[in-house]
Amino acid sequence: MKIRFVIPLILLILTPLGLLAWLGVLLASQERASVEERYVGLIREDLQSIALRIDRMIEDRERKMLSAIDDYLAGDIRIEDMGADNPTVSEPFLLDSSRDPV
Repeated sequence: MKIRFVIPLILLILTPLGLLAWLGVLLASQERASVEERYVGLIREDLQSIALRIDRMIEDRERKMLSAIDDYLAGDIRIEDMGADNPTVSEPFLLDSSRDPV
């Protein structure tokens, strides 16, 4: 007679507990995926801003180098002085068409 009461009692207790545990695991995994997605989005935004800053720096250096070359070709500056005025140039030198130093 005891077993007849114990089995339904166990089912009445374990079924809701099992469902609550399953629901908790499901919600935790969804929350983890949501947090991971937000984190990846933030990292992507940071990487895009870093890439943009790098692009701007490279464009700025290209402009400065082209300006220095134009100044040299116009005769406004000697090649020896390019390194003093331009921090990106440490040792300026020229190559002729056969790639030999001038």
